[in-house]
Formats: sequence, C-alpha cells, structure tokens
Amino acid sequence: MAYDCYCAICGVGFCGMLIETPSETATDRRRRWIEKRSQALREGQSIDQVPQEDEEPVRTYDPKIVSWENVAWLYKAYCLGFNPKAASGKGKTFVSGPGYYADSGEIAIKSGTDAVPGQDRNVYTCYGSGTDDTPGPVIPFHGCCFEILTRVLTGSTDSSTIDMKALYNVMTELCNESSSALRLNYGDDIRRAQDFLKTDMTTDSKFKKPFAQFDLRGRSPASPFGKLPLELVYQICSYLPGDSLKALTQASLSIQVVTQDNWFWKRFIQWDMPWFWEFYTSQNPKDLRGDVNYKHLYMWLDKMTAARYGMDDLALIGVANRRRIWGAIPLLTSLPASGNFGTPITAALQRAGFTVTIITRTESKATFPPDIPVVRTTYTLENLTSALAGQDAAVCVVGPGGIGAQVTMVDAAEAAGVKRFVLDDFGWGDNPKSFPEFNAIHKHRRAGWDHAKTKADSNPNFTYTGISTANPIDWALKRFPAMGFDVARCSAVIYDSGTERFTGTTLEGIGQSVVGILQRPAETANRFVKAQSIITCQNELLDAFQSVTGKQWEVQRASTEILKENGKRKFQEGVSGWVLDLVVAQLFDEGQARCLLARSREESDADLLGIPEESPEQVAAKALAAMP
Repeated sequence: MAYDCYCAICGVGFCGMLIETPSETATDRRRRWIEKRSQALREGQSIDQVPQEDEEPVRTYDPKIVSWENVAWLYKAYCLGFNPKAASGKGKTFVSGPGYYADSGEIAIKSGTDAVPGQDRNVYTCYGSGTDDTPGPVIPFHGCCFEILTRVLTGSTDSSTIDMKALYNVMTELCNESSSALRLNYGDDIRRAQDFLKTDMTTDSKFKKPFAQFDLRGRSPASPFGKLPLELVYQICSYLPGDSLKALTQASLSIQVVTQDNWFWKRFIQWDMPWFWEFYTSQNPKDLRGDVNYKHLYMWLDKMTAARYGMDDLALIGVANRRRIWGAIPLLTSLPASGNFGTPITAALQRAGFTVTIITRTESKATFPPDIPVVRTTYTLENLTSALAGQDAAVCVVGPGGIGAQVTMVDAAEAAGVKRFVLDDFGWGDNPKSFPEFNAIHKHRRAGWDHAKTKADSNPNFTYTGISTANPIDWALKRFPAMGFDVARCSAVIYDSGTERFTGTTLEGIGQSVVGILQRPAETANRFVKAQSIITCQNELLDAFQSVTGKQWEVQRASTEILKENGKRKFQEGVSGWVLDLVVAQLFDEGQARCLLARSREESDADLLGIPEESPEQVAAKALAAMP
C-alpha cells in the first residue's frame, strides 16, 4: 500500500492491495498467523507483541474471502480541488476523476471532465502545496467513500446539494503535516472492501422473543425518567450511543421498562446505525418476519459489524468498513487542529511560561485545550490585524494549504505592532545545495520569507526569524519508510556506504527552537537560525534501532546515484515519482553534505536556542515510542 497518500475519507491507499495465490501452504500459514494474533488480542496484548520468529509476514488478502472485484474500487481515485483559473460563472471548486494513483502523493486524472482543459492528463499533488493550475491542496478519495460521505451530509446519494467549497475548506484545514491524509481517527482496524450486507439475519434463532413481562413496580430509589412522558424518554434515548443506552438500562428501571418494547429497538437501529441503510430503505418490509426480536438484532449487528482482527465474512467485512468510515466523517467538524509541529511548539511555549493565544479560521471546527484562548477569524488583512493586536510575537504554524496566506499574515503582524514574526518553514530554509528540480517548491515558500525581510528592512520595530530544522528526524523516521527505515517492520535500506551525515531535529527540539528565539530576540532577529538535535548517518541509526529493539534488522543495499538519475529523468519527462526519488537521493548523496545544516553543533544555533543534544539511541527510541 502506498505509504504517502491515503483517501481523505477512509484512510486507505489507492494501490498495493495484493491477493494471495491460492495454495494449501499459504492457507496454513495464514491460519497460524491469524490465530496467534487473535489469541494475543483476547489476552489484552498488542499484535506487535507477537514474536514473528522465522515466519514470513502475511501482507496479502485471503483469496477465499477477497477477489479482484472486491478491491478494484480502491484503485479508482477522485479528488476535490480548487482551480482559480476556472471560467467565469463556473465554480472554482471541482471534483475530478476517476483517475489513478501515480506515485509520491500524486493523482493522475485522464482528460475529459478535468478541471484544467487542454491536457491529456492532469497530475495533482495531494494534500500539499499544489501545482500551478491548482495552487492549494487537492483532496483525494475513493468514489464509494464519497457516497458514504454524501449520505452522512445529506441523507441521500445526491451530491449536488453538498456545498463543495465549504467541504473543501473544512478538509484543507485538517490536512496533516506529512501531506498524506487528514487528521481524523480512521479507526484501529482498516479493512479490505466496501460491500453490502447480504446475510439473512432472520434465520438465527436468537431473534425470537425470549423475554417475559417483568413487574418492576415498587422498586426504590425511583428513577427520574419514570416521571417523564414516554415520548420524551424515547427522544432522550435516541440521542444516546448504543453503549451508553446499555449502561442506562442497567442504572434506570424506567429505561429498562421502556426499552422492553420491540418497536423501540426497531427505531433505535435506524437512529444508532445510519450506516446500515439497507435496513430502513428496504422496498419490501416483508423481508423480515413479524416475530423478529429487534433488540437481539441490534445486539447482533453491533457485535458483528465492529471491525476486528481476523474477520472472514466478506459481507460483514464490507459493513464493518462502512461503519468505520461513517464514524470518522463527523470528525471533520470536531477534531482538534493540533498538527504535528504545532503541538510540540505550543507545549514548549507553555512550559516556558509564555501566554499563548491561538488564531484559526472562522470555518474551522477544530477544538483546542480549554486553557488556551482561541480567536476564530477569516484570514483577511483587517481581521488578522485585529486578532494580532496586543501580541508581542506571532508563530506561523499553518498546514501546507495555508503557506500562501503567510504574506498577508506578515502584513497583519506588522500593522498590529507585533515585534517578532516566526516564519512557517521548519525545513531546510535557503539550502544552496538543494537539487534544482525543487526550485518551484522553494519559490512558493520564499514569498513569505522575502516579504518578511522587506518589512523588517523598512520597519525597525518589526523583526522576523526563520527556523531551519533540517530533517524532523523522530517524526520522519516513524512516518516515512523511504528514509531507509521501516520502523514497523524492523527493516532498513542502506544507501551507498551508509555514512553520509545529515542534520536532524526532533519534535522536542523544534518546540524548544521557538522558545529559544523568543528568549534571545536580539541574537535571532532577521535571519534564519539553524536548529539541531543530532548529526548522524544511516549506519549509526541502524545500530541504534537494533540496540533499542534488541534484534537484528533485515538490511538491503541501494544506490543514491541510480535513485538520483531516475528522479531527474522522471522530472525531465514529466513523469510522476521524481519528488520521492530526489528527496531521498539528496538526503544520502554521499560526500555532498546536501542536508548538513552545520558541520558541528558549535556551528549551529542549537546551544543559543537551548536545544538538547540527542544520541542516535534516543532518536530511535522516540521513533519507536511514537508508533501506534
């Protein structure tokens, strides 16, 4: 599965869904693999705690359960984007597709109903800063997932009633820092297919009414729900999730009496299981027998459609997947917009005693810690100026889709009398050794840097600082196996001799770098500072990972020269995938020091900023600890 780009709605990729070749050997191996891990889960352990020994990992789907027809929909990619060059009278927000996942976070859409005319194929960069035609983030998704989203938002399959502009704004606000997905809880168990429930549940004897009438009068203490009209109690229960209702029936005799009614549970299935739309849209009510016990039906559905490891019924797998996706969608309006870098920066500022205020977009539904004041406003010059009034410093930590607004933020900060503006970069800064193929990306980021410098040159009361953090090492090692370390599988790819040294800064170091700037304003004014937690190489990190995990890792060898040649060729030919090739080649290009901010700690600003020095073992431990 592609590690660098996932469906915004379900959290699954657009390729790499492999089905095992049928054989008795493979079937036995799969059975043993699942039994061991199922047993571990029953005992309250993590699957990751099960020793693999000499077993070959099972990373394919069972051919007895899944066929190509069940996974083909995953390969069809659609995207939601914004085209400022759209013709007058035509909406600038567009949905394009179907297409396919090209590589390195790019979706290729064939010509036809594309947003950008005159091209045989449009290639969109997902979640990131976009392209010339679509400068903002492009949000990728599966067609089936968008149908579920449509049902959640409208109660139907008619997507024409969705405000695509509002949806685009909400989704771009939630783009994660790695430009791979949204910051949603996609669930612990991302399963395989999207299908409809086909099992006849009326044949199970458990659905026949087994209970008698219970006389619960004369009990004490009296339940307050017993004093309410029946219709109001029904209404209250309809707002409760299933687990809460079960608990309430144990605590309240009145609720227990009310929920004895079979009609109530028939309605509750509709209330609590909107993702099971076949139940309440059936054109033939006679499909269910009259003596069905709807309470038992609800309990059975609740248990059997909960995603769990080792599911082997394709129909139930499909509904469990649908239920999981449905549960993630409401979070588009409730998830905290903490961000991968914003969280450690905010925490570091609070620990250092700074008073923090968060400014976010008006339409954002993000929530924040209750002890931090939040100003919600539109990102116009006037509104941002008002929001920044009275602040001594502003730290810009917007996602990739917000980089273009940094010029306006700089103008607002100066107008509001802000003394220090910390630029949004947290990368390599102005790196003269960067491959020229990245010039267009750097140009997009430089607009904010250059504008801040111009303002500082003309206004002595306004200053700025940029932070070159180099590789955000503990965060990157966890998220990007292309760096050479697959932390989840304990395997590594070592490029060339593995001795090329590069600079890394941990999330803790990034947070401290902002604190250090504000504590040392004179020494850090109007320049880029060089943060640093460690200078290391692949060989040192491999030794550290093996030491921390206590076992040998599987190691393969590769060449950066070949990687560089392939990336440059793809760039010249306009073929996708060049970004990933050149990023890795630049990091490990032997003897070139392309990603070494400073040759020693003394030449960096680490001590000035108060960033602790960390060892390869400490970095490896942080990357491993961050794994789910």
